[in-house]
Amino acid sequence: MNVTDAAISLQGSGSEQVFQRLEVRGVKLMENRHRLRHAAIGAAIGAGVGAGAGAGVYAGCKSFCFTGTGAGIGAAAGGVIGAIVGALWPSRETVYQSGTK
Repeated sequence: MNVTDAAISLQGSGSEQVFQRLEVRGVKLMENRHRLRHAAIGAAIGAGVGAGAGAGVYAGCKSFCFTGTGAGIGAAAGGVIGAIVGALWPSRETVYQSGTK
């Protein structure tokens, strides 16, 4: 709600809360700006992991099977899961960071 050199005030659950600057180590702003980028990165990582896992599962196959099929199925499943996780991954922008940890 308000920021001064001495304190930060926030609207909490029903009431205003004031924090003195010496008590604050950092302030981060939650944003949804990078959902598409995070989804693409998650899909790529998931597809790679899924392809490796799928190829590994089918490598031990004793009957008629294709390792490429397992890798393809694993890549598709991993890509979808990775894209979902990436899209849900929150972005945080640091607004204030104190000099002490």
